[in-house]
Amino acid sequence: MQVEKVYIIKELAQDFVKDPQIKTTDNNAMLIYEYEGESGDTETKGITFNDVLASKHTTEMGMEVYMVKAYNAVSVVENSQWSKEFGESITEQGYKHFIVYFDDFGAYEFLAKTFEKPE
Repeated sequence: MQVEKVYIIKELAQDFVKDPQIKTTDNNAMLIYEYEGESGDTETKGITFNDVLASKHTTEMGMEVYMVKAYNAVSVVENSQWSKEFGESITEQGYKHFIVYFDDFGAYEFLAKTFEKPE
């Protein structure tokens, strides 16, 4: 499996004030993380994944080696076993296997068509 970073997240997990959360609305999912900003105040950002078919979270204990390649970045996993479980046609429909790995928090994965960078 090949993992390609497509967006680097500048906020580091060591600055997170609590575990990142996945919030879903309609067909979208947002990966929300709160962190201590430069001023010392708590700030919140979210990465939105659009037209989500599935999402999951894997804790550090259950992670596979390839997941670490998505360290602090939105990455795309090519030829993933997880996406194949949904049938070969999902890639033809434009779905991608996105993954984000935050140190100490695990991997957050989404089968989605696109994502939006946090503002």
